[in-house]
Amino acid sequence: DGSDYYFETKETFFDKHYLEYVTYDDNYYGSSFEGLKRALKQDKRAVIVLDTKGVLTYLDKLPAELLTVIFLESPSTAVQVERLYARGDKKARIEQRLASKEAMRDAELPTALRAKAHVLKNEKLQQTYAKLEQLVADILA
Repeated sequence: DGSDYYFETKETFFDKHYLEYVTYDDNYYGSSFEGLKRALKQDKRAVIVLDTKGVLTYLDKLPAELLTVIFLESPSTAVQVERLYARGDKKARIEQRLASKEAMRDAELPTALRAKAHVLKNEKLQQTYAKLEQLVADILA
């Protein structure tokens, strides 16, 4: 909290002005104008993790040339389940998450993002990290 993410309570969440937000698993997630300004004060770039709906909102509200979209293609269901168990999620929560409309929506790249996004397959975590680091280095070069 306060470094990579800024956590709000349900009572304070809407004190901010959001580019986008979503309710997922009874929690709010979003990126605020305040958070974006704070990040850009520290660096000329900000990395923001979004679902596909959030990316479409960013592309609608901000100039496309300011944005670089990297889509992490969902790993197989077996790999997703393994990762969720490894982080401590329970079976019922995993099943609920994988069956959610958000998970279904974000399982593949929307047509509207195909010309804009760099796609990385997210099957083996260490390989994904290495590919992501290389892609970011290439983009920044």
